[in-house]
Amino acid sequence: WVGLGFPGWILGFLTRRCPQADIYRADFEAERAAREQLHGQREALQEELNQLRLRLGGDGARYGPDTPKPPRNTPKTAP
Repeated sequence: WVGLGFPGWILGFLTRRCPQADIYRADFEAERAAREQLHGQREALQEELNQLRLRLGGDGARYGPDTPKPPRNTPKTAP
């Protein structure tokens, strides 16, 4: 590194292990693993919901996540 024009203090800075950086890295890796686990659980639940909708047939299969549902508790009008 020194031969490449970097001052010696940069070499020491780049090669020294920083305990705080290790803590940040461990925290980041733990959060990443938790996010991946939650993503997997969400996918499994979504698949289970899709299967239940297929088994229900009727109204349960008609309304997907992007389909607007009819309004609830609408007053009935006289003919």
